[in-house]
Amino acid sequence: MREFLLRGFDYDVWANRKWIEALGRFPDGVEALKVFEHIIGAQRTWLSRCGVFVQQTENVAFSDLAQSYCSTWKMLLEEADLNSEILYQNSVGDEYVSLLGDIAAHVLNHGTYHRGHLRALAEIAGIEFPETDLIAYTRQPQ
Repeated sequence: MREFLLRGFDYDVWANRKWIEALGRFPDGVEALKVFEHIIGAQRTWLSRCGVFVQQTENVAFSDLAQSYCSTWKMLLEEADLNSEILYQNSVGDEYVSLLGDIAAHVLNHGTYHRGHLRALAEIAGIEFPETDLIAYTRQPQ
């Protein structure tokens, strides 16, 4: 599971970079930007819930944030027990306990889900969008 998650974060940052390049193609990029900010913000939020302090960032390029969060997730996953229980509160204050491995898998799935959201927005706008399916990543020379 650990190796799957570590590779998953490599895929995630690869896919995020492709969408960062595409954000400028949207005629009205406001909605697409909100979706991408949500993807990146969720990574930071979940790291915080897992007890990893991530400094507040302003005026930092999305590509730098994506790489930083990927590296932080990978460091956490390499060092921690994936079965460790994480107690956290959601955005409305409800308390939950989840396993670290489940949280990491959720973060990866969340990014994929919202990149699909970006693809739908791109199709509606009639603009070219990047191919960021996992299989496309696995076809890249490693």
